[in-house]
Amino acid sequence: MYEDILEGIGLTKGEIKVYLTLLKLGETTTGKIIDDSGLSSGKIYEILNKLMKKGLVNYIVKEKTKYFNATSPKKILEYISNTEKEIKKKRQQVEKILPSLSSIKDKKREEYSAVVYKGIEGFKTAIYETLDELNKDNKWLAFGISVKRKEIINRIWNKFVKAKEKKGISSRLIFNDIKSYKGQKPKYKEEGRILKMISNAAPVSISGNIVMIYNWKELSVIKITNKDIAQSFREFFYNLWDMAKKPKL
Repeated sequence: MYEDILEGIGLTKGEIKVYLTLLKLGETTTGKIIDDSGLSSGKIYEILNKLMKKGLVNYIVKEKTKYFNATSPKKILEYISNTEKEIKKKRQQVEKILPSLSSIKDKKREEYSAVVYKGIEGFKTAIYETLDELNKDNKWLAFGISVKRKEIINRIWNKFVKAKEKKGISSRLIFNDIKSYKGQKPKYKEEGRILKMISNAAPVSISGNIVMIYNWKELSVIKITNKDIAQSFREFFYNLWDMAKKPKL
């Protein structure tokens, strides 16, 4: 139990062994630490130095011999507090350089890319990464929308719709049938129409320079980033939009 918790706050397995050994033995020499912990002599001083830097171990010298001792377990809380401060400091440093890092990525962005995302986390990554690249000038277009998908997908998508609306991005959606329309009613800033399509056709979304093709059965998303491809899909969407009917509810 102790090991799992201490490892969770950032201590290594070796540090944990030495610290627990010192708690049990009290003030002692490296020889006894080695015997009790089972660690090699070559690692002991390195581990002790790391624990001393963390404030969890100290030592005294008696007759030219170092005797090590574990500090009070309350020092663990102090160590955690210092770690949190350091993480906060590093977070602030990273936040400062994020714009520069993003500009490097934008400069190196390829004109064409295709990526496949799989599973729930892959699906979430695909849609939210795409959302990060969009602004309120980008309209979200989608066709082939059906209720034939898992409930967990619907829950994730509902949250995504709210995030999309928060950015001021409006949508136009083409549903496969009235059942799908009623099952996933367009929400604020969304328009919906109905056009009966091939029942097993994969749904597609277009926004900005990004096209995404969804496979609900295998739960995967193909994300294509290309201006010309996105524009051709956009034109195809509006041809379908003109043929689609407004729902009569």
